[in-house]
Amino acid sequence: MVKKWEQEYKCSIFTNGQSQVNATRAFGAKRIVAASYFSNEEVNVGFAKYLTEAGFEVLNIAGYKVPFKDVPLLEAHVIRKFLDGLFLPHQGKVDAFYLIGPAWRATLGMIEELEEAYGVPVIHHVPAQSWEMQRLLGFRQPFSGYGRLMREMPGM
Repeated sequence: MVKKWEQEYKCSIFTNGQSQVNATRAFGAKRIVAASYFSNEEVNVGFAKYLTEAGFEVLNIAGYKVPFKDVPLLEAHVIRKFLDGLFLPHQGKVDAFYLIGPAWRATLGMIEELEEAYGVPVIHHVPAQSWEMQRLLGFRQPFSGYGRLMREMPGM
């Protein structure tokens, strides 16, 4: 569908999922842990299927159990406890940690801290979109504060 749109509109087009998969691949990651805020297990199973079909081994994926309307209100320390519980049992076996979804706002400011603690790249949709846009437009403007993806600009 994306290729059809690109041909029809004569421009590069990407989805959130594509940018996040491409960013994860830019680090050469094969085995990932993923976290979301979707309490519906079917949604997380769908994400796991998408990631598996994209070539990743999903060691763990889970959603935080909270009503969707409350997701933006979650504080960083609450999210961190949830993320630690998902990631730490797999530490040393994981190539990247994939955070699904934009609604938990506190995660954007946590990327650097999580990467330092976990020792792997953290793929977050906002930096992944910025990285993908730069990659497709053929320019490279790295910056710090939002993780290795934006600081190192791998795959450019």
